[in-house]
Amino acid sequence: IAIGKEEAVKTRINANLQAMYELQLHMDEYEMRVSNNGVVVPDAPLPIRNDVVNAPDENGYYSLTTDFVYNRGFDFDWANGSVRQGWLSDICPEGNYAVFFREHGKLTEDTPFSLSDGTVKWYYLDGTTVDLNANDDIDGSAQTRKSINDLKQLWSAFNDLKTEYQIDLLQELLMLEVDARSIERNYSVAADMPITLY
Repeated sequence: IAIGKEEAVKTRINANLQAMYELQLHMDEYEMRVSNNGVVVPDAPLPIRNDVVNAPDENGYYSLTTDFVYNRGFDFDWANGSVRQGWLSDICPEGNYAVFFREHGKLTEDTPFSLSDGTVKWYYLDGTTVDLNANDDIDGSAQTRKSINDLKQLWSAFNDLKTEYQIDLLQELLMLEVDARSIERNYSVAADMPITLY
């Protein structure tokens, strides 16, 4: 049962990463457009900054290389591991999974994803600020603003997929392992109990 569920979750994880990979290609394209419009492309918000989704390996699995893991998220080699081999011994070595997941779920984000907190700023090559709220089209500035807004939307969509990957999907795999260990433990206890036939 666990194997079937594991494959289903891994399929969803890979589909999520594939969507991130495709968004990454669009992000590269729009960064080029913004740059070609004479704007300095700033660093992306910290939660996705320098993230790279790698092309599929020989098994067709995508992977994410990142320096940032959300507080309630996880980052482990899901593709080359399995429920049977287990990941929990590294993540929760003390083995008290109920307490670990309860406390883990209460964590809050110190660095939330934001495009409106002033940390991401847009400047022309001459140092002047790009007015994203302007309504004019001086020297094609409307197209420049559109390219910037399109890039921001791509960043946001990429982050949405990343949070789903790190916080929801990877935890699903871990919970499968918790369930499998619990069933195995209960089965072992039941198998060791003496049975009297009347």
